[in-house]
Amino acid sequence: MSAGAESINPGLSVVMIGRNEATSLRQAIIPALQLADEVVFVDTGSNDSSAALAEALGARVFFFAWCDDFSRAKNFAVEQARHDWILNMDCDESIDVRQARKILQEALSREDEQAYQIRIDNVRDNGDCLPSSALRLFRNDKRIRFANPIHESVGESLYRHWPDRRPPELPLRLMHWGYSETSTAEKTDRNWRVLQQWLEREPENIFANFKAGQTLRGKGEIAEAATRFGRAFHQLLQDPQRGTYPYWPDLVQQYLECLMATGSGAEAAKVQSLVAVL
Repeated sequence: MSAGAESINPGLSVVMIGRNEATSLRQAIIPALQLADEVVFVDTGSNDSSAALAEALGARVFFFAWCDDFSRAKNFAVEQARHDWILNMDCDESIDVRQARKILQEALSREDEQAYQIRIDNVRDNGDCLPSSALRLFRNDKRIRFANPIHESVGESLYRHWPDRRPPELPLRLMHWGYSETSTAEKTDRNWRVLQQWLEREPENIFANFKAGQTLRGKGEIAEAATRFGRAFHQLLQDPQRGTYPYWPDLVQQYLECLMATGSGAEAAKVQSLVAVL
């Protein structure tokens, strides 16, 4: 279908990767094209009409052979982008065009920022909305690339090249609709498989252990979650820059909660005392 990126031009590219996303692409691509100069859709192995639909809706379509590595697929998508800012979206997300247009215009005109955090409202089947934030908007710069096979982020490359800059959060929201009970179960199984493969390759990776702890806790395996949280906690404790890690407070809190839930009150007290003197 489309050729790769030939040159970088002023403007905004929306990039998304997906497999069998035909039921979601309209609500993602149509509003995105009202804001962006292009939408890049990378198909990672669909057997439905995702690729054809994305092209019909106006996206530039590419194909990438899935290899259990979200970062590699997303970096491939970024490499096809033709504009100097990139908004990373999931196929089951949508953006409010009226709310976003002015915010994006002002954000992309700033010369002193390399990236922004964006709020994501994760909508559940029962209507509950669980907010989170992530580094989704960033410059099309070869130094900025995704890392980690799952729970991928450009955060590591941003910190490596701009260690003193913390990306600000824009008052911009993405609505994430991919949290139905069925799709969540399917994604959890897939993500856990990829995460286990990552841990086999890098058993001491701090972030991988933190995410494993979160996943195990969600599965109700609290003792195993505490072990993973503990491994990440004690490694990060040795890093004097631990406060720059955005997940440090969450790691401490979840580790303590798991320790208390498993009757390890004495260990929880030790953790609290260690944190108190930092």
